[in-house]
Amino acid sequence: MKAIEIIRYNLINGTEIEKVNNLVKSMESNGWTGMPILVNEETEELVTGSHRLAALKIIYDKYNAGEYDDDAAIEELLNDVDVAEDVSEIIDAYAERMMEEVGYFDGIEYDNLRQVFSGTWVEQYAAEMVEW
Repeated sequence: MKAIEIIRYNLINGTEIEKVNNLVKSMESNGWTGMPILVNEETEELVTGSHRLAALKIIYDKYNAGEYDDDAAIEELLNDVDVAEDVSEIIDAYAERMMEEVGYFDGIEYDNLRQVFSGTWVEQYAAEMVEW
């Protein structure tokens, strides 16, 4: 998914402004690097990546305010680069497992995503995910 598709999503936790500002500088200089932000497109919710999305929101606002003067790299970052992956199917499958195993599903625990993503393609990124 592109930044422009998730820019309206709410952050799932607080952010440290210094970390966000460092990410803004990095993205302005180097574009998108690292693993994708994980989102639940069905509910339009962020699963991981509050700092990275906060940085993208700042860049988006600066772009709309005309601060980048036709910067093709920034336009590409916002409109063309895949920065997020929809994991709604994985979350749905996890919810079904929980219903079968314990009889209820109260939602995912964002501070313990290992149980949600265990055995999925997301697991390969575990070392990079603070939330994991």
